[in-house]
Amino acid sequence: MYFATDGHRTVVLDDIQHAAMKLIFCPTKEDAVHLNCTVMFDACSCQPAETRMNCACRDNEMLLDVFDHKSLPREHAVTLLMEAGGHLYYSLANSVTQLQVNVQQLKAVTQMDMNRCIVKDVSVEGCVNCLNGVSIKGICETDFGNALGHVNCENGWSFSIRCSKPATNFKAVVHGDQSEVKTLCSVQCPSNQETFVLEGRLAFVPPPQMRNNVAPIQEVVDIPGFWASSYEYLFNFIYSSYIKIATTAVVVLLIVLLIRCLF
Repeated sequence: MYFATDGHRTVVLDDIQHAAMKLIFCPTKEDAVHLNCTVMFDACSCQPAETRMNCACRDNEMLLDVFDHKSLPREHAVTLLMEAGGHLYYSLANSVTQLQVNVQQLKAVTQMDMNRCIVKDVSVEGCVNCLNGVSIKGICETDFGNALGHVNCENGWSFSIRCSKPATNFKAVVHGDQSEVKTLCSVQCPSNQETFVLEGRLAFVPPPQMRNNVAPIQEVVDIPGFWASSYEYLFNFIYSSYIKIATTAVVVLLIVLLIRCLF
């Protein structure tokens, strides 16, 4: 993957576009302004033709189309590439950042109380396909001391919470792909394991390529009033009765004419 910029826009180049970019080389921006550049030796292929020389040269006009239609931000695989302030950034959809930290001469003291945890007043809120993610809030209380509880849910969510006496409010941020949440979770504490149900509805944020295609659909249905409905019903009844009477009269007239012709 290669990147190129014209000072205002940044694009991602493939191998063919990168080769086209190297047809002309300018050491600095000032050299490019004064056309003090070099052309690759194999950029042109020349053949003698009597008293002239015919040359066929490759061009890099494809780069103009790349800058006009494929500049950042762009989606590449499952990442969104963007440029800001001369730096390149990318965001990974539905991801959780993992940090690996190396420390030296670290001294740690572990204190573990064999206590029990109780989780209550749990709520879930947030959005799907968004940077803010899903927030899980609740209260965790121990029978004594402090504890660190680890929560595992059937839908794959996993996070840690702090518990204490008196109760402590906790908040965890995860990422999900379903707007309807109803899953069974269990919290593991030093001396007990407790289960609770996590249930809620999340706001759905469409992917970037769908946002411009979403349009509201509205349909207006006119519902007639009582008098208009009564008038329409009476008119239809009279009209249908008239058709039946006229049809019966025609049939009777035909039968009478047929009898008179026979006798």
